[in-house]
Amino acid sequence: MDETKGVTMRPVTTNVSVCFALVAAAAMLLAGCGQGDDDATIERGSGNIRVVSLEDAPAVPQVVDDTRILGLQALASRPGETLVTSPASTVIALSMLGTGASGPAEEELSLLIGASGEDRDSAVNALVATLDPYLADPSDIDPDELPDQPQLHVANQAVIDDSASIEQSYLDNLVTWFDAGVLHADLAGAAGKKALDQWIETNTAGLIKESAIEPSEDLRLVLQNAILFAAPWTTPFDADSTYSDEFTKDDGTTVSAEFMHDERQAQYAEHDGWKMIRMSYGTEGDLSAEYVLPPAGTGLEEITSADIAALEKQLSSESVRITIPKLDLSSSLELVPALQKAGLHSVFEPGASALEHISASDDLYVSQVTQQGKFVLDEEGTVAAVTTEIGMESAAAPDPVKPKEFTADRPHLIVIQDTEVGWDLFQIAANDPTAE
Repeated sequence: MDETKGVTMRPVTTNVSVCFALVAAAAMLLAGCGQGDDDATIERGSGNIRVVSLEDAPAVPQVVDDTRILGLQALASRPGETLVTSPASTVIALSMLGTGASGPAEEELSLLIGASGEDRDSAVNALVATLDPYLADPSDIDPDELPDQPQLHVANQAVIDDSASIEQSYLDNLVTWFDAGVLHADLAGAAGKKALDQWIETNTAGLIKESAIEPSEDLRLVLQNAILFAAPWTTPFDADSTYSDEFTKDDGTTVSAEFMHDERQAQYAEHDGWKMIRMSYGTEGDLSAEYVLPPAGTGLEEITSADIAALEKQLSSESVRITIPKLDLSSSLELVPALQKAGLHSVFEPGASALEHISASDDLYVSQVTQQGKFVLDEEGTVAAVTTEIGMESAAAPDPVKPKEFTADRPHLIVIQDTEVGWDLFQIAANDPTAE
């Protein structure tokens, strides 16, 4: 395929807000808009954008609960690792997928997210609508200079391969419920990769530089969600009280880290050896970071939603001496194993026709679900960005046969034999091809 092939898009800029919960580090909410690259135009479906109130979305509480559980399952899939995840970003991307799912796939997504069909889409839409006060364009968010009040940005987009045939009803649903832009590109070539990368970089204010989706000849559709957050602490930490100390990892080894210190009134809870502190952002304090400290010897992968809920119920204002490390973290997570363990299977099976409402002809299946994260926390506040991307391939045609590779670029054995009787005439141990 011609990798110089251009990208075709028809113009649209989309704005959405969405609930963002950074489990075990902070509870965050984010909102935003989608943009295309300079060489392309973006198109939008013909659906009418809907805004649903919390009162008209009865599934919201269950979706919120299951979002937390899904996030904890993703963290538990990589025990001992430092990860930056967004359960809400995962739910948004899966909901965009789910609006085109059918049969067992729809049932599995319903169990995973806590609602099905229009109930699920309404719940996500309603959660989005609660965040309008924080809505900001990514160009107004400077990761190096925190704003006076919290800012949030979320963007949703569907990127369609030039050869794909996607149902118009599906694209209309993406607009109606998720205010998503639609972009056309050659997803096997350099132009498509550039379009994916530029969208990610733009909508994370440069905190994440490129898409994690791997282009291929069979890639037909990519769903992208980007979330960006910047907020100052309601009560900043004093930089003069920051100094190095030891941080003990799960394996007992220690590393030197920069710790911030303060003594203040804060929401605090203690229960059976567990501790929680909640610190707010901005003057209103509606957005907050919750720190969950399990008992010594309890791994983060063992934290459950019930553990967090029990601590949240006991939060009260206390005088607390706080010691927390400054953070500047990046991570990348492949979500397919965690989603399969959580019960989502049909969408990953070629030929299962689980996504026939997205494309009746391409027989799509999900081949990639990736999440990238960036998280910076210091004396002034927090900056974070997370992207979730779902790549779908066509199962309509068999994969091309790829040649095997044999590269003898390390020590190897050479046997010269009479093949009729299998008698070795020579055996050469080629440990150094430069030896004389």
